[in-house]
Amino acid sequence: MKKIISGLFFRFIRSLETWVFLALLVAASAYLFLIPIKADLVPGVSLPNEGEKSFIEMDIPARDVYRLYLEPLPEDTFTKLCGTNNSAHGEHIIICTILTYSHIIPAILMMGFVPLFFGRLFSDNTIKNLISSGHSKTKIYLASLVFTVAVCMLMLLTEAIVFAALCVIYLWIPPIYFPAVILKLFVDLFFISLLSSVCLVFLFTTTKKAVAFIIGFLLLALLSTPLSHSAINRLRDSRPSLSDTEEYKEIWNRIKEDTDQIGNSFEDKIDYLNFDNKTFYQGEEIKALGDSTLPAFQRAMYLTEIYLDPTLIVVGYLGEEFGLYLLCRDGLMAVNIAANIFWITLISAAGIFVFNKREIHG
Repeated sequence: MKKIISGLFFRFIRSLETWVFLALLVAASAYLFLIPIKADLVPGVSLPNEGEKSFIEMDIPARDVYRLYLEPLPEDTFTKLCGTNNSAHGEHIIICTILTYSHIIPAILMMGFVPLFFGRLFSDNTIKNLISSGHSKTKIYLASLVFTVAVCMLMLLTEAIVFAALCVIYLWIPPIYFPAVILKLFVDLFFISLLSSVCLVFLFTTTKKAVAFIIGFLLLALLSTPLSHSAINRLRDSRPSLSDTEEYKEIWNRIKEDTDQIGNSFEDKIDYLNFDNKTFYQGEEIKALGDSTLPAFQRAMYLTEIYLDPTLIVVGYLGEEFGLYLLCRDGLMAVNIAANIFWITLISAAGIFVFNKREIHG
């Protein structure tokens, strides 16, 4: 399999399409990333507005910028972030916006790259020659899958370089909390790899580039909304409001009496059993919604649909719903990565099975 992968990389480097796709990736990523950056920053000027302190001037950890209002911070850090004129929160928003859309350009390009690159292996009889040389169809397919994941990784690395170059141009040292950012890039990697693996399955099982193209670009329609959107809404609609209960009113009356850094007393957690936020005030949960009224089996089915949804993070829940920090800290990104690995494995197993049964004619 190692020889097959080496041969694919040799073709990759020599292929004109490779350099065209990389050029498109650099240009399109730079344009997409510049949209949120240009809204707040000026080339060659490190601060968006005169008199504001940037994140790097505040001498606080990037992690604290990400977890502001999501869990209590040290008092001096909270005072710096909320009691001074600074751009740290705005810089954090720029990073989140860029990460929200970081998968789009590589996903679009991979839907074109897979049929073009691997389709040529069929049209010039390379696949048939590999089989004649003693390589099994399973090894050929797995080598192609590993190579595809490596190309996806290369695209995301190229995007990271583009972003770094823009930071140099804008003299900007952004707040980057590496555990959350790197984990989000892995979410992107396995999501794009899943889309690519579906495209690869149809190409290897039909040997027709046109079919792979059509399937690939139909898959891009998934980028508009999470597949589990309906399940999420039904699950949440099944929970009665508790905002009129005495218990809910009583805890908020106590909160209003506490005027000492009240915003630094809340903590949010992801509620996996209801796919929602839990909010705590000084350790006490503020329950705005009751338990689901759905039958246990139906509720379990909805939750299964949600957590197996490969589009969950990249499409719906990176930003305002939970926030990048909670998605990382509470493990929802890891759950989504595991779901994508599950679907890649399942789809690839089906692809290998059909490909092994198919005769390759030259």
